[in-house]
Amino acid sequence: MNKVVVGLSGGVDSSVAAATLYHKGYEVVGLTLWLMKGKGQCCSEGMVDAAFICEQLGIPHHIVDSRDVFQENIVDYLVSGYQSGITPLPCSQCNKAVKFGPI
Repeated sequence: MNKVVVGLSGGVDSSVAAATLYHKGYEVVGLTLWLMKGKGQCCSEGMVDAAFICEQLGIPHHIVDSRDVFQENIVDYLVSGYQSGITPLPCSQCNKAVKFGPI
């Protein structure tokens, strides 16, 4: 059986992707990135939804604590950019520095 890791945000697209792969016979593992720091940020609604989807499918779900990497590479980058008077492009930074490494 082929094994695949699916990055789960808790949204419809990633949930349907995980379910489709599972029903096609893949061994699916769900992975969610924990991105935000600060009070009240222990679990986002997306993390809870992703865990629920994995539970319903009967597949493992892993949460990767990426808060420090996200803070350094995205939040600090945005703040610095805006303070310098430029418009930052966080998505390109996030894909390279935050998302693709853990997945």
